[in-house]
Amino acid sequence: MAIVKKITTGFVTQTFDTDTKKFTGQSFVAIAGRGPGGVQVVFEDDLGDLVSPITECLSFDMKQPGEITRQDVEEQREQCQEDLMCVLDGAGDRVLELVCQVIVDRFNILLTKLG
Repeated sequence: MAIVKKITTGFVTQTFDTDTKKFTGQSFVAIAGRGPGGVQVVFEDDLGDLVSPITECLSFDMKQPGEITRQDVEEQREQCQEDLMCVLDGAGDRVLELVCQVIVDRFNILLTKLG
């Protein structure tokens, strides 16, 4: 068995700024119970079967995703175009042009949504 899931009973608190319309934070609060450290915890394998607890400490830190900027989207668009040019090398200029235009159009939609 290679994968063990630590399942902890608790609550997630999310903080939302109504002025900026963005989430500003997130935290997890475990419920006191019978598990290690007084927390309600079960350990399962990837099939959902209970397994013996692992002794390594697993953090409750919840990482927030970074904000996506217009520059991030534009950089990814350029990278996709470069990748496609390598993959489609020899497929013909017309095919390459059409595929790249589809990518540009889709990324422009994302840029429009970013504002």
